[in-house]
Amino acid sequence: MSTLASRIETRKIPLSDGQIEAIREAPDELVDVDGFQRIIGIFVFYWESDGRKSIWTDCAGCFKHHNHTEPGIFIFAPKLRKEAWRFTTYMFLHAGLNHLLSNVVIQLLVGIPLEVAHKIWRIGPIYLLAVTAGSLLQYAIDPNSLLVGASAGVYALIFAHVANVILNWHEMPFRWIRVLILSVFIFFDFGGAIYRRFYADQCDSVSHLAHIAGAVTGIFFGYVVLYNVVEHKVETIFRYICLFLYISLFAVTIVFVIVRQPYSKNLWNDDKCK
Repeated sequence: MSTLASRIETRKIPLSDGQIEAIREAPDELVDVDGFQRIIGIFVFYWESDGRKSIWTDCAGCFKHHNHTEPGIFIFAPKLRKEAWRFTTYMFLHAGLNHLLSNVVIQLLVGIPLEVAHKIWRIGPIYLLAVTAGSLLQYAIDPNSLLVGASAGVYALIFAHVANVILNWHEMPFRWIRVLILSVFIFFDFGGAIYRRFYADQCDSVSHLAHIAGAVTGIFFGYVVLYNVVEHKVETIFRYICLFLYISLFAVTIVFVIVRQPYSKNLWNDDKCK
């Protein structure tokens, strides 16, 4: 029985050997991506274009053709890493309505309180950086996976709540209740993922690396940009430390993305999951 936390996920798209080979051999192309402002309704639009397959499982817009041999313009594909927008735009695609709704519901529940308190100009960069960091880390460790989903950004929002509690601990109302709720979520989500992978011996298509990148962004970058009700000297020092650590981690993943070739060996190789 899956928990609510387990429904928040960025998906790695499994492909057959033939589909991978077709994508490798397909010619590279640059695509005009003007008009992101018309992205509302993209899932339904692509679902209609995709022949109205099962709306709950169809990865609408992920591929240009029904045989899944050529990636669409938004999906993150290792072979097309030079098309830099893909490191962020994969968040607009989801592996079915089930995937989309779970992300949207959790995003509204955790995002609205943050935006009310800290305003969009603080929350927006956290979200977008988390999505980008998710694909960077996924490629750095495993440059074999196609990515869809916005859950790296959702995880950043969740863990930005952690940063908010730490940053405004003395001024925070109901702080122990917040700590309890966040602790329960983190325990069941990460604990469940660890159990399924290492004890239940289950492999899935969830990009846990993207989730980790989102969590790191929410805590470290969130601590830097979120509103601090009462500024203390030690908090200012910690802000600089968090900013340095996050920039360093971000830079390291970029270097890996530049150096590593698509479809090279997974740094975290597991013979059980292929």
